[in-house]
Amino acid sequence: MGSALNAKGEYDKALENYERALEIQLKSLPSNHPSLALTYNNMGLVHDEKVEYNKALENYETALEIQLKSLPSNHPSLALTYNNMGLVHDEKVEYDRASENYEGALEIQLKSLPSNHPSLAT
Repeated sequence: MGSALNAKGEYDKALENYERALEIQLKSLPSNHPSLALTYNNMGLVHDEKVEYNKALENYETALEIQLKSLPSNHPSLALTYNNMGLVHDEKVEYDRASENYEGALEIQLKSLPSNHPSLAT
């Protein structure tokens, strides 16, 4: 639901949806469950759309912390989070930090994706 609201540009409603989902997840899942990371990542996407870059980064950093504890080091979800963080740093004109994040994403993708995967071409 949050993804659909975000796609429609209804960012505040999307955030409300994700916040409700997160509240339920925090009560019912272990603190390092990958589903929590996905919700934080999605909240970061909404904040990015709202040009709330610091809030977006906070959400991505929380997602990354959870992923580093709960997923293998070469899991594609980690690459997605690093890439999202890189995009925000780009938007904040923090090119060195963006580059670090993009490199982290690429390193994981090179280990986890087939050599002809389209993600490796961008």
